[in-house]
Amino acid sequence: MFWVAAGFLVLGAACGAAFRLLLLVAILVVAAAVVVVSDILRGSPDVFIDAVIAVVALQIGYALGIASRALIYARWHRRSGIKSNRAEYPIESPRERR
Repeated sequence: MFWVAAGFLVLGAACGAAFRLLLLVAILVVAAAVVVVSDILRGSPDVFIDAVIAVVALQIGYALGIASRALIYARWHRRSGIKSNRAEYPIESPRERR
């Protein structure tokens, strides 16, 4: 189940980076169904817990994908705010305006 959850985390991150919510919802439904069916076929008593772990892994991956997309966008479109050297600022005297 660990590797399946890791795969779902990566899949959720890919959906978050692409920012496709409808795709994530479809993958959530399919992933939950696959986990439930595989647990029933194996005879595992932890069907509900495994399904919850799969859905949570997908949602965490989705959030990480959105956060990484926002971080990359912010770094790509960074404005120069405060200048590191004071000499770069123009000098204006209030007396010159009078």
